[in-house]
Amino acid sequence: MAPRNRTPLVAATTDTHVPFRYPPVAESPLVLCIDDDPAILELLEDIFTACGIRAVCTSDCSTALRIATSEPLDAIVLDYHMPELDGLTLAQQIRQHKSHVPMILFSSAQLPSDALDVVSRIVPKGDGALTLADAVFESIEGPTHAA
Repeated sequence: MAPRNRTPLVAATTDTHVPFRYPPVAESPLVLCIDDDPAILELLEDIFTACGIRAVCTSDCSTALRIATSEPLDAIVLDYHMPELDGLTLAQQIRQHKSHVPMILFSSAQLPSDALDVVSRIVPKGDGALTLADAVFESIEGPTHAA
């Protein structure tokens, strides 16, 4: 996956050309990831960081709700099956505070037919984390995004 917002750079003191640069960290999208599997959270953090996305990861639904209501998030990625709440119930609670932030269910579970009434998109875990990263970028750049 190619980095987003690539800006050509020319080094000021030499003729060396750098083909691109990532945006400053403060300008990078901020995504909250919620999953009860630590290996999935670690994978998402690694992939998102490599793609220029800042990831805040948690397995705790209460912590996720607190972060979602207090941070300027660009998107939220949720698993469906979690011990405290299912992903759709958590998404509904977050929607009460952040009605327009894109939410993506990243799950291998069989989902209820009305899942897209609550979340913006569904990405099956079998499609992989890079597909999820593409979906996050598309959701952030979409016309209805407003944190």
